[in-house]
Amino acid sequence: TISTAIMYFPPVNAPLVEGFEGSRFPPDGWDLVNEDGAYGWEKIAGFGKTGNSAVYKDNFNDDNNGQKDYLRLPVINISNADSAFISFQVAAATYTNPSSPGNTWDTLQVLISTDCGKTYTTVYKKWGADLVTRQGPVTTNFFPTANEWRKDSVNISSFISQGEIMLAFQNTTEHENNIFLDDINV
Repeated sequence: TISTAIMYFPPVNAPLVEGFEGSRFPPDGWDLVNEDGAYGWEKIAGFGKTGNSAVYKDNFNDDNNGQKDYLRLPVINISNADSAFISFQVAAATYTNPSSPGNTWDTLQVLISTDCGKTYTTVYKKWGADLVTRQGPVTTNFFPTANEWRKDSVNISSFISQGEIMLAFQNTTEHENNIFLDDINV
């Protein structure tokens, strides 16, 4: 026989707010998927939009182009909502000039699943000049200042009828520069 221990977290009811200030990372019910075992989403102190901490994906040092890494939220019940949104603070930079044509960029996506992560629908996708919060190329490791954050929001109200959903942030690295997230609110 084979046995394994698992951790099960029941679905949470909206609203869900996370600023990564707690001692556990990932927070209870959250999940990291880092298939190559190299650079994945990490908690970092000293660079939060609010508070001290945030999460980031080190694309500056990750040269495994095309690698996808996921920061998955707990399953959330939104069935009792009259509208639903996910908002978050993002900070990002590129190594290459963001206006360079034909470049392959690090990409940040917000994905939503109605079948516990078996399949996903993209509800947000940005890269290059649309993603960056520091203009111009950054040829050293990017760490944001207080004014280099932007609040983005995605309307997910069309998924209310699904009841329980799973959201995920997906980073696809192309060896450009770091992407930071903070103040996630569903």
